[in-house]
Amino acid sequence: MSDAEDYAAALTSARQVVRDFIWFTARDVETGLPVEEGVWSDLYDATWLVEHPVTRTAVSRAFIGGGSLIEVPAVPRVSGLTVQRVTMRLPSVDDRVIALVRGYDMKQAPVTIWRGYFDPETGAQTGAARVRFHGVVDRIEFDEPEEGATGSINLECTDATAQLNIASAAMRSDADQRAFASGDGFFADAGSIGDWTHFWGSKG
Repeated sequence: MSDAEDYAAALTSARQVVRDFIWFTARDVETGLPVEEGVWSDLYDATWLVEHPVTRTAVSRAFIGGGSLIEVPAVPRVSGLTVQRVTMRLPSVDDRVIALVRGYDMKQAPVTIWRGYFDPETGAQTGAARVRFHGVVDRIEFDEPEEGATGSINLECTDATAQLNIASAAMRSDADQRAFASGDGFFADAGSIGDWTHFWGSKG
């Protein structure tokens, strides 16, 4: 069977083992360079196939084992310009996860969530894990544990639709318009038109 057929079969099989995968692209505040890290909901570090969020081709990526402490809720299905929001919970016990979240700039960091399936007898992956969510980290909250308990890092993420609902910071001025199209003088009087006096039906 093809990869698509294998994955479709996995969706209808009660025998398949389900795992979630998360990939972050943070920013090094000193160099400005991207810092990538992946985590998945099993106990050991491993490299698996996942769908590229843009090209949808299979790519190989390495993931930190986060175990069952990783909680990825159901991703809501939305339509139109409705913003898709997901809040995930990561354990704050892995040094690499802590280093990523606390040591780098995660504001608006790209994040992708996949769901993958594995054969329980062989442990083989059933095709590349499919994209469930692709967006950015919007907010981070640290759940500090009580003594003897395990803390968590809660990340609220939004999809790309949220960016469409943000008004442009650029003013509608002659300078802005000519920067976009040098010969366009549509906003030539935008800075002074509010002071004009209009005489309707008579001579000024």
